[in-house]
Amino acid sequence: MARQLGLTLDLGAGFKRSAGVVAMLSGDPPAAEAALREGFETLQRIGDVGHQVSVAADLALVLLEMNGREHEVLALADTHERLMIEDDVDAVVRWDAARARAVSRFGDAAEAERLARRSVERAWATDYQDLRSLSQDALAEVLLVSGRTEEAAEALTKAVAVHEAKVNVVSAAAIRKKLDDIEAVVGKPGPTAG
Repeated sequence: MARQLGLTLDLGAGFKRSAGVVAMLSGDPPAAEAALREGFETLQRIGDVGHQVSVAADLALVLLEMNGREHEVLALADTHERLMIEDDVDAVVRWDAARARAVSRFGDAAEAERLARRSVERAWATDYQDLRSLSQDALAEVLLVSGRTEEAAEALTKAVAVHEAKVNVVSAAAIRKKLDDIEAVVGKPGPTAG
């Protein structure tokens, strides 16, 4: 219907971005990638750089949920980070989180932690709960790759709390699963459902 009505911006920045979120919540990264790519390409075609940068960051975060896509994430980051406005907290936090996760997987622990902590700092300066959780999740991955499991568990505990406060039970359960996996290795119980 959006196509028929000529709501191209709404299609690219709204509907397809939302479809990507729903697909991720249902555990279908390939469907999320397809929706976000369509949204991204739509925004690219109409020249809406502002929304394109954020949708590309969402796409990068989805690609990180699939094996071996880190090079694509870094290529997207190289293209889009220079296009974003420094005050666009949504894009900045997402790109810092995505780049931190990708860089940590290539072994640059110091740069990954710097980016992840900057993502957390910026996200927590807002009241945007999804950014807060996303940044904590990225920090946890970076810390886990560095072997700092207790700190990673602390970051994930904060992410779970954010989702539970928002009553986002699906995301809370997904993050809690990561926390439970860490706790199984470390031998400490994770938080219980709220």
